[in-house]
Amino acid sequence: MLNVFKALPITLIFSAVVSLPVKAETILAVISPHQTQDNALKDINLLRSWLFEQPKGDSIIVLNGWNSDSIATLTRPEKQQYQAKRTILIKNQEGFSNLKQFAKSRTTPKHTAGTLHIPKLMSVISQDYPQVKDIVLIGSASFDLPEVDDEAITKGQTYPADSNLMQSYFKGLFGINDVRDRLKGKRFHFLLSNTLKPYHYGQGVERFYHLYLHKQQGKLVTFSTDKSVVTKRLFNNAKPLPMKYKLRSDTSSQPLSSLFTRTPSVNPVVSAYKPVRVRLGIIWEGKVDLDIYGMLREDSIPVYYGNKTSRYATHHKDIMSGKHDQVSIYELITYQLPISICNLRIGINHYGGNASKKIKGTLRVEVGDALIAKEYQFSAGQGNQGGDMLSVLETGHSTIYSQRFLLRDVINIKGCRS
Repeated sequence: MLNVFKALPITLIFSAVVSLPVKAETILAVISPHQTQDNALKDINLLRSWLFEQPKGDSIIVLNGWNSDSIATLTRPEKQQYQAKRTILIKNQEGFSNLKQFAKSRTTPKHTAGTLHIPKLMSVISQDYPQVKDIVLIGSASFDLPEVDDEAITKGQTYPADSNLMQSYFKGLFGINDVRDRLKGKRFHFLLSNTLKPYHYGQGVERFYHLYLHKQQGKLVTFSTDKSVVTKRLFNNAKPLPMKYKLRSDTSSQPLSSLFTRTPSVNPVVSAYKPVRVRLGIIWEGKVDLDIYGMLREDSIPVYYGNKTSRYATHHKDIMSGKHDQVSIYELITYQLPISICNLRIGINHYGGNASKKIKGTLRVEVGDALIAKEYQFSAGQGNQGGDMLSVLETGHSTIYSQRFLLRDVINIKGCRS
């Protein structure tokens, strides 16, 4: 897997560690600045209800979910004469004033609503709040990190592959290979701002967070959109959710180019009855530019060089080997979430470059463990910059510039309706 994440700022990594004074039963609540005023006020009302449920003397520290700055500290008074709700609010007047100011400064979010900068938060929480046990992340579990490059996980549509967890902390945002114990003993509750759809996407995101926290010895206790569920599990010291996942060996150890170096399967048959992970790739020779497209029935636009990420997939392109006119280039689409495979459409377009002879290449398709290779070719001449590719994907009528394949035409799939 290519490293598509930029490293965290050096100033953050080497900042002085100052442990803040925290009581043993303090809750750390994280709220997103990327939301409307109304939603921010709803978060504040929830924090207020939690303050009333806190045991006497306990606190809630509220962090900004993007820059990790402290917004406010809310504390339940210890003395019995201060237990009336009105009195508790008066005692926390400064904290609620800071929170209301935070809410008033919100505008229509430019990023995915509820976005949290999870990697930065984990770094700050582990360094500055070592005694905190329960952390509540209120917001979106999707990603929208504009400071990473264009092949990163962006626009809240997907999440990193397992291989990112095996990177060094100094090389990738989600690299944790050398910080394996920094969240030891910490319990995380996700209160999601929106339901993750479709179901398999939500399952994939939850799985990733299980692995991400578990590999740092943290525990995922709650992953829900229901405030009452999160509240109950938070204050009842619920057991962590079952950890039943393992890192995928195919994504944690194999480079992208492995799709082109593996030996194809012999007459493989795959089943359409269960969603499966898929990789699509093309390789060709010569100084021309070809592009691959992947499109599911529910996609409004395909995944390709101009739309590098979707809810299911990521597009990659790189030089593999060779030089001059014999350079071999590959382009690849990875569906890191299981998909229904019967209606997957694959497109190949001759984008540009003047070919003096026929362009020959190979389409490689990996469905689960099965791998098939299919030859293709284009006539000599100029490309058309993808001008007819969308039409070809829709109609199935190939042209001299663009070709379409259904996945079931490339590999034998059992269970697809004709």
